[in-house]
Amino acid sequence: ALSTLAVPAGTLPVGTYAFTLFAAKAARNDTASCTVEVVAGAPPVVDIADPVIGTKPSASQGFMSVTANVSSALLIGNTEWTMPGSDVSMPFQASGVAVASVANKLTCVVLLSSLTPKVTYTLQLSASDAADAAAAAAAAAAAAA
Repeated sequence: ALSTLAVPAGTLPVGTYAFTLFAAKAARNDTASCTVEVVAGAPPVVDIADPVIGTKPSASQGFMSVTANVSSALLIGNTEWTMPGSDVSMPFQASGVAVASVANKLTCVVLLSSLTPKVTYTLQLSASDAADAAAAAAAAAAAAA
């Protein structure tokens, strides 16, 4: 199950922080770690719109259009849709051609026929503003059998 931890803006002072998550169930356990750098200013806010979250798209549908919103106090510099950790090298379509990522668009088209059935994929939109402050949002979609 996907879980999130939200730290309200202004809670942590500027600096670098290491976070570690430990999860255990019976005799099994795992650890994941990441480093977060808190910088001055306000990064863009990235929000991937429903209905992608929790959907199970079918290859027979051909494609799935995913839309996001990006807001910032400054002008938005760049955006990029990716599918990190994917087993598919070119999961998107742009101008009628299969591509690995989609740049500078708030809507992307996912080629459902390229996805492996019963695999859950992560769609990520990264954005930066005119001051190079960056943020990203991700949503999961499982390909139907």
